[in-house]
Amino acid sequence: MRNKIIDLITDSIKELDRETVSRILEIPPQEDMGDFAFPCFQLAKIFRKAPTIIAQEVAEKIKKQILSLRRQLWGLM
Repeated sequence: MRNKIIDLITDSIKELDRETVSRILEIPPQEDMGDFAFPCFQLAKIFRKAPTIIAQEVAEKIKKQILSLRRQLWGLM
């Protein structure tokens, strides 16, 4: 699952390589926060945007793929 998420983020942010995305991707401190987190604070300087704007843009780009991946993993249609 982690590798698939890294691929999705790397595909949506062409300026970042797989190694960088892998380094930034983390497991949240609390289980109710989800399985993975991608803090965008480090990207703010690169893109000259607020981290929340970057997060929204990335989420919008990968939302459909994540839903599809969840369905595949849970055996849903």
